[in-house]
Amino acid sequence: MQERKKDFKMIKMERMNKMQQNVLRRKIEEASSVNKRLKDALELQKVCSEKRATANLANRQQRLKNWLESELELVSVKHQAKQSLESLREDRKFIGNKLTKVEQQLQHNDLSEEFRTELLNKQKDLSTDLQLRTAQINELQQKVLEGDGESLLERKRFEGLQGMSETKAALTMLFNTAVQHKAQCASSQQELQELQ
Repeated sequence: MQERKKDFKMIKMERMNKMQQNVLRRKIEEASSVNKRLKDALELQKVCSEKRATANLANRQQRLKNWLESELELVSVKHQAKQSLESLREDRKFIGNKLTKVEQQLQHNDLSEEFRTELLNKQKDLSTDLQLRTAQINELQQKVLEGDGESLLERKRFEGLQGMSETKAALTMLFNTAVQHKAQCASSQQELQELQ
């Protein structure tokens, strides 16, 4: 009876561990994706600002639209990167707590050899996950800091608009974009409610 309880507990722990590993793996992939998008958005901003400086008046409207879209994408991706960074920090804290508990369990002398081996394997996996999270946090934090380092550009973002007509066109485009995103958000919320 005691052996069955131990076996059941081991199976339950393995199942929980696999579920947690899948969630953590998904978060890793999500953070990598956001990191790549942030890098692409920073590059796009650089390219657009270079194009903006050299473009002629004939394609002012398209140039303005491209510039606004790249700025919106950059700000959006930076926000997502900060959220991913916070999520990774929470994951790292969670993994650190689990690692501490496993290390405390390993200090008990009355463990069976099988359970001790399982705990050692779990300790190794958690240590690897912890190192991976730390590396991801450092990489993403560096990208976020690069993006935040451009806050001077953010303050001067609209100083490049030339004249009232260009400013009105920019405001119109921003308003239309805001309306589109608001409509998409409402549609997504409605779909989510229908799924529940």
